[in-house]
Amino acid sequence: MPEPSWEVRRRRYGEHRWLVRHNEVYEIDDITDAVWLGCGEGLTIGVIAQRVAADHGFSLPEAMGMTARAVRALAHLGLVRLNQVQD
Repeated sequence: MPEPSWEVRRRRYGEHRWLVRHNEVYEIDDITDAVWLGCGEGLTIGVIAQRVAADHGFSLPEAMGMTARAVRALAHLGLVRLNQVQD
């Protein structure tokens, strides 16, 4: 499950969204914003993808691909950590 970094804050103004860590500012799109919010709620990638599909009108396979790409990009930048789900 992806977990947001405690150093990162989400900011929005009108239609624009940003993630801010120290002096680094990343403008994000609607899908990445939905993924970020889902990570903050502690949702699994599958559940986040279902929400993206429902909220943005994509098929589940499309939403899963977009969600996976957004999570990988956020993890690559160090904005989220990927945690293992324990049984």
